[in-house]
Amino acid sequence: MSGVVTRGGRIRRAAFLMLLALAAETLSVYWNHPLSFYLFVAVGGVLSLLAVVSFLLSWISPHSKPESWGSVTSIDDSKEAVNG
Repeated sequence: MSGVVTRGGRIRRAAFLMLLALAAETLSVYWNHPLSFYLFVAVGGVLSLLAVVSFLLSWISPHSKPESWGSVTSIDDSKEAVNG
């Protein structure tokens, strides 16, 4: 199950992208240069858009279990193993 991204991982990625976007936009506000507007619109806007898309995709993506769960057996399989 290597390479599977869980729903929580997608939300964390969206939050990280949004933090990067906010940092770029904050930097562009305090940077006194004509290119700061392009930083605000291009970098901040693209990162914000990626964050929103990643967050929305986490809602519609199929649910997957984290790798740390390992192999999970159903309750019926467990009862059959105990009862023989």
